[in-house]
Amino acid sequence: MSPDRISLALVVRQLGHYHAARLAAARSRFGRLTTIAGTDEGPFAGFLSADPNAVRLYPDRRRYLRDVASGALARRLAAALDAAEPDVVAVTGWASPESLAALAYARRRGLPTVMLSESMADDALRHPLREAAKRRILAHVDAALVGGPPHAAYLHDLGLGPRRIHLGYDAVDNAHFAAGADAARARPGARAALGLPPRYLLASGRFVAKKNFPTLVHAFARAAGRDGPDLVILGDGPERAAIEAAARAAGVESRVHLPGFEEYAALPALYGLAEAFVHPATTEQWGLVVNEAMAAAVPVIVSNRAGVARSVISEGGVMVDPTEASLAEAITYLLAMPAATQRARGLAARAAIAPWGVERFADGLAGAVETAVTRRRRQAPLVLDRALFGVLGRRIIAHVG
Repeated sequence: MSPDRISLALVVRQLGHYHAARLAAARSRFGRLTTIAGTDEGPFAGFLSADPNAVRLYPDRRRYLRDVASGALARRLAAALDAAEPDVVAVTGWASPESLAALAYARRRGLPTVMLSESMADDALRHPLREAAKRRILAHVDAALVGGPPHAAYLHDLGLGPRRIHLGYDAVDNAHFAAGADAARARPGARAALGLPPRYLLASGRFVAKKNFPTLVHAFARAAGRDGPDLVILGDGPERAAIEAAARAAGVESRVHLPGFEEYAALPALYGLAEAFVHPATTEQWGLVVNEAMAAAVPVIVSNRAGVARSVISEGGVMVDPTEASLAEAITYLLAMPAATQRARGLAARAAIAPWGVERFADGLAGAVETAVTRRRRQAPLVLDRALFGVLGRRIIAHVG
C-alpha cells in the first residue's frame, strides 16, 4: 500500500508551531493524516499551536495528569484512535504516556508503527535498565523517523535495523523564516520599531539549565567589548533569575535583554535583524532554533552537543564547546568579520539548511510509513512488554534520554 492511500494517526503530547508546519507539508502525502495531541497546556505554552486539524484529548492539563496516573488516558486515546481508523500509528518518542498507549493499541490490532525520535547516544547519562526498557519498546516499532545521522546511529545501537530508519524529523518552515527575515532587513528603522537594540546577538530557548544561558552571558561580556552589540535572549523559564544574576555579575546588565517569548509570526524579523545567533546548550537532541536562524540567513555559533551541529555542515556557522572561553572566542571571531563577510556567512547558513525544510520531513515520514507497512512481522506484546507499557504509561518522564 502506497502512503497516498494510507490513513496515518500521529500521536504527540503537545502540538507546537513547528509540528503544525511539518504536518501541513506531510498532509498531502497520505490518504488521511490525523494528529492526536495529549494536552493543550504545558509549562511552555508559548510553543503551542492552535492547529484546527488536530484532535486534542485534554484542554485541561490537570485532568490530563490525573488520567495519566489512573490509566484512563490510554482508554481515551484508544477511543480517539478508533475514530481515526488508522492503517498506521506513529508516535513521538518512547517516554510519553501517549506514545506507550498508542504503541500498545497498535500492537493489539496488528497495525504497523512508526516512531519519531531525536535522541542521541550521548545526550544523557545512560543506565542499563533504562536502555533495556527502550530496546523492549523498540521491539514493537516497525520503522523510525529521526533527525540526522547521530540519532539514526543511536536507534541502530538499540536494535532497529538501519534500513528501517529514515531522516528528516527535525525540520522547520524555512520559507517562513527566510521571507520574514529578508523583509525586516529591507525595512528602514525595523529595529527601533520592534524595540530592539541597534546591534545585537540573539539566543532563544526555554530558560532551563541545559540551555546554558548564564555561561553565554559571561562569554558575551568577555567578547563583545564596550562598543559591541547587545545580547537578546528570547524565552522564559526557571533559570531567568540565574541569567539576570549572571548579567549583573558580569557588569552587562544594561546590555542583556530578556523580552520573553515572542509570537511565531514575529520571530523571523528578530532573527533577521541579529548579527549572529548563539546556541550554547550543554545537551540538545537537535536545536530547532538553529534551523530557524540559518533559514533567516544569520551566522550561527552552535554548541557541539547539539544534534543539528553534527548533522548540518555549513560554512555559515561555528561549532564550539559550550564553555565560556570557547563561546567568547567564537563571538570575538564573528564580530571581527567585515559586514560583507558576515552576510556571506549568513547566506551560506541558509543554503546549508535549505534541504532540511518541511518537505524533507514529509518525505521522511512517507518513507518511514512505507517501510512500516511492508514489514511483515506484527508481534503482539508479550506479558512483560504489556506490564512495562502499563507501568511507564502512568508516569510523566521529565528528562528524556
